[in-house]
Amino acid sequence: MSFVSVGYDLLGSASCSGATAVMQFGLFVGKKEVLSGTWQALLWHNGDLLQNVSEWNESYSQKEDGYELTIIEIQLEMDFMLRRYFLLDEVDKIFITGDAILHASLNNPKNQDQKEHYNNTPNLAYESIYNLSERFIISHGYANSGQNKKRNNNSQKNDILFRPVPKNDQMFKPLFRVIPLVMSELTFLQAKQDRLHLRQDCVANAMFAPLFFDFKRTRLERDFSWCELTVGEELEKVQHDKAAGFRIQLGKEQFLLYASLTQPANRTLLGHNLIDEFCFAKFDPKKGVETLVSK
Repeated sequence: MSFVSVGYDLLGSASCSGATAVMQFGLFVGKKEVLSGTWQALLWHNGDLLQNVSEWNESYSQKEDGYELTIIEIQLEMDFMLRRYFLLDEVDKIFITGDAILHASLNNPKNQDQKEHYNNTPNLAYESIYNLSERFIISHGYANSGQNKKRNNNSQKNDILFRPVPKNDQMFKPLFRVIPLVMSELTFLQAKQDRLHLRQDCVANAMFAPLFFDFKRTRLERDFSWCELTVGEELEKVQHDKAAGFRIQLGKEQFLLYASLTQPANRTLLGHNLIDEFCFAKFDPKKGVETLVSK
């Protein structure tokens, strides 16, 4: 399995129907193209669509031992920033992409004017639109419609299972699954026609909107579940606009995902100590929590 072609040609909002930021994106599984073309992100702050004020900038890149992490950033109006993560785990056949919406006041507390301006918690509305490269047969909420009724009830309707379009009335096995990790009544993932559409709303100072792609076909019909986790710092719960953590269970395999939405701090997630901005880890029966890639 290989994933290729992650490009970032910035298209201004005026040339792309009012999008906040746009890039060209391609995702391949082997020789099969899954996602391709224009990837749009839209962010509304208290009902106003924000525009970009810079071009994409690659801020970090790491590749070794079957794991690849790339981070790109773009500055937005009103001192917001969109930080986009691409994580490829070729060992476990997983791809994760996540947009972190950040604000300068959260990282510069000494700027009193900015902090005072930002004390009124805003309504943030985020949308991300991906182009599907071809038609698929899709199933929503597969977690509760499979043969095994023990699947986690939290996994409701938002995950999407993709199958190739059948030929000669022969139904193919699932090709991949997409899971929106943030579990909220205000998080929606839909696949219609040639687009995959994620929407996530919140009343907060920042947000993290990750999508989890599972491409291991032998695992797609097994039990799976996911949940948001409590992040701790100095024996207190960290708010969701400061850090986000998730547990994903795929069959017998379990993974952790963590992202800080402020300056990194000494925090804990399921007893695992973290001082990173971003971390993807796996539960190993012998080694405990094993970090696969971090920044």
